[in-house]
Amino acid sequence: MSAIIVRRANHLKKVYKKIPKTTIELKFYNTSENIISVILDEFANAEVKIAYVAVDKHNHKSRHYGKRGNFLYAAVLSDLLDSIGEILAPTELEILIDKSSFVSQSELRSMALMTLTAHGCTVKRIDKKDSEQSPCIQVAVFIAGAVFRHYEYDEKDLFEKISKKVVVARTD
Repeated sequence: MSAIIVRRANHLKKVYKKIPKTTIELKFYNTSENIISVILDEFANAEVKIAYVAVDKHNHKSRHYGKRGNFLYAAVLSDLLDSIGEILAPTELEILIDKSSFVSQSELRSMALMTLTAHGCTVKRIDKKDSEQSPCIQVAVFIAGAVFRHYEYDEKDLFEKISKKVVVARTD
């Protein structure tokens, strides 16, 4: 699970403009390597940071071992919010995550408030959007795809393009 940390959403504007407008929504899995590379190259030049949590669900020593579905998603999201709180505190935050059925809006709100306020952060807004509604989410999908490939398939090329933007990386 990955997060993009931006001070202003317009810092992602040049990156978002690199995503071609098509009749279908482009995601990491249905986009050519060339387009992904162009998007990640532009991301590497943006005023942004990345935080991510990578979990090996099959590692018996992992504290997430045996968790599945909603429970795993909530645990990893909580870890990610905790990491963000650690590096950004004290600050005001707006949290925007990809819409999913794994965690409800009220669960997200409760989790974010509890985790981030413990670090001294003020949460101004918490929302769930799908990538068609939010350019920030669509860019985050490409970042998450590069992180996934790095850990799942040991593909380093795409991840290396954005690795200098990583400020928090938790692996379990």
